[in-house]
Amino acid sequence: MKTLLVGMAVMFAVAQSWAQTPPHVWRPLMPGLAYTIRINPLDKNKLYVGNWSNQLYRSFDQGRTWTISVLGDLDAATTSQRFMCAEPIPM
Repeated sequence: MKTLLVGMAVMFAVAQSWAQTPPHVWRPLMPGLAYTIRINPLDKNKLYVGNWSNQLYRSFDQGRTWTISVLGDLDAATTSQRFMCAEPIPM
């Protein structure tokens, strides 16, 4: 019960700090640190981010909203970097 109360207090504190975050301030939106970021040079609205939690996120509105990419049965530990390289985006 004590652990539950502590967990709820932490969640409440985090929720309050996010609610008070002023505009144009970075805040974490996904687990883990981002290590790979790609912007499609032909369409600046499309962004791809791989993170240390071995997930790949994408945004089609310049980063306003993000969705996790489903990559099928590929190995999650290497998927985000390989996907970044495999996507046909001219450099």
